[in-house]
Amino acid sequence: MVYYQGLYGVTGAQMVTATDVANYFIDVFKDNPVTQLRVMKFVYYAQGHALARLDRPLFNEDIQAWEHGPVVKSAYKTLSPNGNKKIMSPIGNYSAGVFSEDEIRILRSVAMTYGKFSTADLISMCHEMNGPWSKVYSDTRMNVVIPNESIKKHFEMNEKLDEFDMEHVLKHMKAAGPSDSEGNTILPADYDDY
Repeated sequence: MVYYQGLYGVTGAQMVTATDVANYFIDVFKDNPVTQLRVMKFVYYAQGHALARLDRPLFNEDIQAWEHGPVVKSAYKTLSPNGNKKIMSPIGNYSAGVFSEDEIRILRSVAMTYGKFSTADLISMCHEMNGPWSKVYSDTRMNVVIPNESIKKHFEMNEKLDEFDMEHVLKHMKAAGPSDSEGNTILPADYDDY
């Protein structure tokens, strides 16, 4: 196991990269592909909620204040060959297995909470007055880092995250076929047996 030392101390898990986080969202939204601009907003929100809820970052890379919002330069470089085209599948060697259960819960919740907003809405939300981006952004200085402490404080105080609850989803999901007398869904191949 690889250990890492970050701002929040030593932990027992290998630190994932911002590109891993970007690829997670690309994979989640593969049926409704996203652009790199949109993915960068999800990466920012995932980092913010991890800082606020786990008291540690998801990835140990700086988030910078760029014109269109927060960006992680390494993930941007990986995704930028796509330009403003939708990204159809994860880039490079990707596996969701790099994330812990707690991290997956946050990533799913971020997808559910922020996936319903347009890219323009996400940009506006990231540009919120007195938010972490607006406190450091300058059109005369490039690549200004948004401090993790500022992001953490903002997300602790201002950002609500819908909880992704698989049991709730399964409980309220409509069955895709007829049910037997006990309420179990009968698969088409089994239908003649009843």
